[in-house]
Amino acid sequence: MHLLILVTLLWLSLDYLVQTDLKKKNCSIIINDLKPSDSGSYQFRVINKTKGGFTFLRKANVNVTYLQQKPTVQVPPLTEGHKASLTCIAPGLCSGSKPIITWTWRKAGEKDLPNITTATTDRLTAVNHRHMSTLELSPSAELHRAHLTCIVTFIKNLSREKTVRLNVTYVKNIEVFGNTAVQEGDSLNLTCSVKSFPPSQLMWFGPNRTSLNVSESTDLRSASLLIYNMTQAQSGQYMCEGVHLNTSQTRHINISVIYMRKPVVSGATNVEEGGVLNLTCTVDSFPPSTVTLQRDENVVNDSIVNQSNTVVINNVTQEDVGQYVCTAQSRNKTQTSHVEVKLIWKPHILNSSGCVFSEEVLKCVCITQASPVPTVTWPLLQDQTEYKLVTVVTGDTINSSFVLKGTNHNRTEIQCVAKNRAGQVQKSFTPSIITQTGNRHGM
Repeated sequence: MHLLILVTLLWLSLDYLVQTDLKKKNCSIIINDLKPSDSGSYQFRVINKTKGGFTFLRKANVNVTYLQQKPTVQVPPLTEGHKASLTCIAPGLCSGSKPIITWTWRKAGEKDLPNITTATTDRLTAVNHRHMSTLELSPSAELHRAHLTCIVTFIKNLSREKTVRLNVTYVKNIEVFGNTAVQEGDSLNLTCSVKSFPPSQLMWFGPNRTSLNVSESTDLRSASLLIYNMTQAQSGQYMCEGVHLNTSQTRHINISVIYMRKPVVSGATNVEEGGVLNLTCTVDSFPPSTVTLQRDENVVNDSIVNQSNTVVINNVTQEDVGQYVCTAQSRNKTQTSHVEVKLIWKPHILNSSGCVFSEEVLKCVCITQASPVPTVTWPLLQDQTEYKLVTVVTGDTINSSFVLKGTNHNRTEIQCVAKNRAGQVQKSFTPSIITQTGNRHGM
């Protein structure tokens, strides 16, 4: 005879559905979607319809509290440009209703969520499952330090959440800030910056890869290069190098020092009459200067070619000589140099020159004009010991005179020699004889 046995759980006089398998001696109860109101004492009771029932005295005390456990979020190492899968695992093992798993961001400017897939694991026990959700992500620098939250929602809007902060390994291109053109004597101040995680090591190198001292910022994202009193020699290519993990990158910067030297005028400033005047004015500067040559406020030539200016004048005359001024201009700075151009011409002896012999005294004067001022000599005086020689120079005129005593010079031909770099001239004088009566006799 088969007995029909009903198994009932009693709790506060309320009956609950019992799942039984008496052949396997298994009398188990499953209460899905537990809630705090399910707390209490549970007893096992067997009922026979003909003989009545029997209640086991042992009780099972069940205390249902609110869910405290949070979801588990598994985040692999994240690198910009490399896809990754993030997993959120619902807390506990569920036998009841399937929870809803959602992902949220807390990052400024982030609007769209990446692809999300949800899944339930194979049955872990006869009735239990583990629920999870997978987030397919293409990490970017913008997601670094973003807050990602996984929310698991059960029935009755009961939910638990877990927030993690993402760390994305990335490195951006190096950027350099600052003025790359500085005035000579001023300071060079450049900042090299690179956004990366982990922070990059930044180094500055000067021309020829000379290592330079730098000042790193507190957040290790930038390094400043400061050089006081810059000179022309410090112009050139500078380089910032950033080392991130096992890779490095560089950024080259051309530094220009703005300067201007005093103009230099080259060429002969003493020119023979009828010759060629050739003057060149050059200036060493950056940026290139405008160079102008002028004389007596009249521009002779102006040019920018090679930062120099050349003036060539053929068949030079007196009108072409004077002061030549070279002016160099670059930005708001002006510098000048000047030279004095003089005409070279051979001496000529004026007709007012001559000799007079009176009372046994010979007096001669030789007036000569030339440029440059010539030297005047009297061959007669080379063998004389007692004479008086006077030389007066006025501008380009030289007046040379002497007094010589003696009775044997009245019929001597006196020679005056004038000489400069342009040439030499000479002129002979026959003394005029003045008698005691005052009469002059030419010889």
